[in-house]
Amino acid sequence: MVTIVRHAEAASISSGKNSDAERPLTARGMADALAIGRMISLLDDIPSLVMTSPLLRAVQTGGAIAQSINPSMTSSVNPILAPGVEPRQLVEELAALRRSGVKSLLAVAHQPDVGEFITYTITGRGTSSLGLPPGAAARLSLRISGAHPEGILQWLLPPDAARAFVSIQPTTSAKP
Repeated sequence: MVTIVRHAEAASISSGKNSDAERPLTARGMADALAIGRMISLLDDIPSLVMTSPLLRAVQTGGAIAQSINPSMTSSVNPILAPGVEPRQLVEELAALRRSGVKSLLAVAHQPDVGEFITYTITGRGTSSLGLPPGAAARLSLRISGAHPEGILQWLLPPDAARAFVSIQPTTSAKP
């Protein structure tokens, strides 16, 4: 399984205070990332690895998600997730991680890359892109063999739905 997340809402570039790579999450973006992580923590197949783009907003999103899943979990930066990654490159990276023993992972990247990856794994073509709002997460079962990956979209969750769901869940309950 692979869960792919578009980084959560980030601050705009403001009068030279930060570059695109240094844009932090907004308060809403942090809340969305925490909600997505909490939602994922309730699932049966929790990622064993959280990797992010090197851009600050993705690092912060991945860190918040990892901490919401498990306070001892951390995220790691993977430069392949920087903006502009080709879907085929990401599939090759996922295949290498799977060969190394990673069974389920979560990757935080950028739009349109996230949408292109989802489209490519489901259709085998990278000619169009699924639009995802900031903070949205998608879970795919992914079979990587042969010339093209075979992906099945298990779910697609916008951050508003995650926030609504976890707000009605008891915070101290055990996993169902």
